[in-house]
Amino acid sequence: MLSSLFLFSLKSSVVLCVLYLAYHFLFRKNTHFHTRRIILLVIIGASLSLPMLQYETSSKLAPESPAIRQFDKLAQPEGENGLKFKTQTTVASGPVKNEASVPKTKSSFNWLKTASLGYLGGVIIMFALFLLEVIRLGWILGRGKARHDLNRMAVTHKLIKFPFSFWRWIFLPQDLIYDKETWEMIQEHENVHLNQGHTLDVLFSTILRCLLWFNPAVYFLHKNIKDNHEALADRTILEEHDLSKYSQALLEVCLQTGTLNLGHAFALKSNLSKRINTMNLSKTSLGKSVLSLLLFCAISVGLFTQTSLYGQQREMKKEDKEMIQKAIDSGVMTFAFMARNKLAERHQRVLEKLQRLNPDVKLKWEYQKDNTILEYLQEYRPNQETLYFDKISKEDKESIYNQAIADTTRGFFGIKGLEIDKRVVADKIQASITDDYNYLLIYELKADPWAEENQVVYEMNQVDILPEPIGGIDNFVRAIALDSELPDGISQSDLPATVDFEFVVKGGRGVTSMNLVTELKGNRKKQDKIYKFFGVLHNSIRSKVRTVYSWKKGMKDGKEVNVRMIVSIPTKYM
Repeated sequence: MLSSLFLFSLKSSVVLCVLYLAYHFLFRKNTHFHTRRIILLVIIGASLSLPMLQYETSSKLAPESPAIRQFDKLAQPEGENGLKFKTQTTVASGPVKNEASVPKTKSSFNWLKTASLGYLGGVIIMFALFLLEVIRLGWILGRGKARHDLNRMAVTHKLIKFPFSFWRWIFLPQDLIYDKETWEMIQEHENVHLNQGHTLDVLFSTILRCLLWFNPAVYFLHKNIKDNHEALADRTILEEHDLSKYSQALLEVCLQTGTLNLGHAFALKSNLSKRINTMNLSKTSLGKSVLSLLLFCAISVGLFTQTSLYGQQREMKKEDKEMIQKAIDSGVMTFAFMARNKLAERHQRVLEKLQRLNPDVKLKWEYQKDNTILEYLQEYRPNQETLYFDKISKEDKESIYNQAIADTTRGFFGIKGLEIDKRVVADKIQASITDDYNYLLIYELKADPWAEENQVVYEMNQVDILPEPIGGIDNFVRAIALDSELPDGISQSDLPATVDFEFVVKGGRGVTSMNLVTELKGNRKKQDKIYKFFGVLHNSIRSKVRTVYSWKKGMKDGKEVNVRMIVSIPTKYM
């Protein structure tokens, strides 16, 4: 296990080095910083995932006998009465030699075990340092003083020497010495980090740095991620402020600034010159960015091929075979996916009729296990219009199953690199269809939810019709309040008349960016207890939206839009 982890880290290091060098030469002076951020995150994901991926090549098998490779416990039909077992593992050049026939030499020094132990020691130290920094930030957060007059999430403490942000908080020196304009720039800058979730990027890269601590490229990658975050924040600030004044504010703050691995400091002496140079870069043309992106993708695909292409000689471990076989036999696995693109004959005719009536519309369909959303299909499924909803009959399920089995384009499916003939598990496929395919929904996708225009968020006073949950807003907030139990030591008299939360309604179960609006005054100890209770309310709202109260989107100029709502939970029902 330890040796496997060490070898995995070596493979990850190779992937990281290649992709980081490609990024460095193609994008180091590119001004499309959002694209750069995505690529940096892709490098992290690829470094951790590519060494684990496999792509099995297949040697030519006789068409009348499609054998099941690498799985000597599974049988496949041969004619009507017989079963044939495939036990020999082959590659294009011939059969793989039995391991027992290869002579082994003994080594007096196990370098792999020693290197693995050294690697593990480094990982433990790096994770310990990471944990200490998190504990330090948590201690400052717990001991610090909230400055709601400056920002809802601002915290001050005597140990804080310079402004920085982490997760969803802005940390400030206890005695602010900045003028009003400088403070506004600091706040706007740190809010960019918070709103765009830059802390997650830093955490991901820090974890990668702990795992690949011996690779210098991981430290350059971590620094590039933070530099790119600063570029994103700087560009936002320069939309409202003059470059010279902003540079002066950066210089003023950086003279008091140290270093921080996890947080985003407003200004650092070490990168101030680079940041100012980045701000002065000429905007990169779209064509150049696209070309660079294509080259990067080509390098990534080539790297994937080299790291993931294993021949048939790579045998599956015995315990993996047994685990997969046990999962198949026990019915834990569901095989309905083998038929998700099939329609019963009568539903195919319905689809064709709808397509004739809507020639310019791309229709979609999906199967459902139950009809719990039937009552609200038209109103509460954002960005789509329901055109047809029907219960699947026994005959329909038989039709779907027969099509799935007869489909020669999907004769095999893979589990952990093992390719299995679907006919071996035909009964499992049929059982899955019977259990999971009970209702059919055909719909028109009215708008792409990921399109840029559908990402705009409007305020409540900017829309014609406000969002509303199933059953109405009054029932929603009353249900939250009635389900909430006051903790010991808190009474209704300690609470305001309402507890207000804001969140963005994206329709259906999509509620994001939830924040507490209500602020408390008074005893700090009691405040902490009440704020913890507000956290319970926060989780209750999310739970209700996920399970019961789907939301209808707001309307502006006849179109569904995202709206930032404020809801008030009445405490009189608690």
